[in-house]
Amino acid sequence: QNEPPSQQYYQKLYKTKAIHQVEVTMTQDILVFDPLTTNEHYEIDIQTSIIIKAQHPSGVFNAFKTLVQMIVQRGNEYIINGVTIKDYPALPWRHFQVDLCSQYHEDRDVINYIDYAAVQKLNVLIVQLSCKHFTIPIMQLKHATHTKFHYYDRFQIQKWQNYARSRGVLVVPQIPLPTQTSWFSFMNLTKECAGEQILDLQSDLIYANIKSVLQRIAEYFSTQYVHLGGERFQSDCFNNSQQILTDFYNQIQKIGNELNLKLIFNDYFYSAKLQLNGKNMIHFVSGSTQRSDRALHAWDLDEMHPNDGFNYFYADSWRDLYKMQYGKSTIGGGVQISSKFCNGQSCLQHAFRGVAISQVLWKNKNGDPSEIQQEIEQFNCVLMRMGLGHGTYDSNPPC
Repeated sequence: QNEPPSQQYYQKLYKTKAIHQVEVTMTQDILVFDPLTTNEHYEIDIQTSIIIKAQHPSGVFNAFKTLVQMIVQRGNEYIINGVTIKDYPALPWRHFQVDLCSQYHEDRDVINYIDYAAVQKLNVLIVQLSCKHFTIPIMQLKHATHTKFHYYDRFQIQKWQNYARSRGVLVVPQIPLPTQTSWFSFMNLTKECAGEQILDLQSDLIYANIKSVLQRIAEYFSTQYVHLGGERFQSDCFNNSQQILTDFYNQIQKIGNELNLKLIFNDYFYSAKLQLNGKNMIHFVSGSTQRSDRALHAWDLDEMHPNDGFNYFYADSWRDLYKMQYGKSTIGGGVQISSKFCNGQSCLQHAFRGVAISQVLWKNKNGDPSEIQQEIEQFNCVLMRMGLGHGTYDSNPPC
């Protein structure tokens, strides 16, 4: 419309009864948010008024997300049925991961990713900051952020964090180690193996430079968590030496302790017999893939949806997003977007397909592949009608 709706329009819209007030009771007003310790419980009581109770602001925001989903449109009226809800997440760590390095992402794209995570009640957004270059300028590594590449400044990252914090989402930085580290090559700190640049773990110079990188990350991000990702490596890249890997990871943990960081290692680091200290965690990745294969009778998700710009490696199940594994704090599952083949809004559209697949696989894990595919497409249509995603794959069949 060219002008705002008239008062008569609203009177007609709410001709039966309008609730003009939502009463919120919150017992904790601090904005410090840790997904593993923050109480996200909330209660909603809808009678003649709406009352929300929560301990932490993130619980209040989750309550409003639920409230919005309960609004039903009937003609020109919007109705919320009377109900009492007591809700809390089954799993404390619920992440969504996006690659901000392979392509530049505008601020509005990152804000959209945060909104996506918040709508799904995901509380962690992991952002990959390095690939062939580093996306935060570091004086000691000034050649790692080359002028022909992009980088994100402190103001941008602070903007993301503030926006996410107010929506119950924590932004966690990720840098791959010791693989995918070609941005170290200009200092002769890498070697080539299996077509990739990896850190030369026998060079004592790498640790001072890694510490510089982690220091700068600590300056840019308010969280203590740093995700150390990277592709699975071949042991012969490190002379098949278990001790070389063990010494490397222990040294990284020592640096993390000095900087008061909580490090998250991919699960294949565990094969290096890494002894975690109390605050560091393992990201359980390989087991997720095995569960996905079993659920789909070895039907590969990437072959199922080729060239759509989405990496389905993590998008198999929400069930084990956080647990204790081998007596260690372990996270797993989640959705990951690789931006090598998509950017901005196109990446985000694929993320909703990841949600649909995640929802369906564990409801119908023993079903026929064609039935699973059909259920996934039906769920995608539900999301599209909510304004999320682009519906069925290649719009065939259309919703």
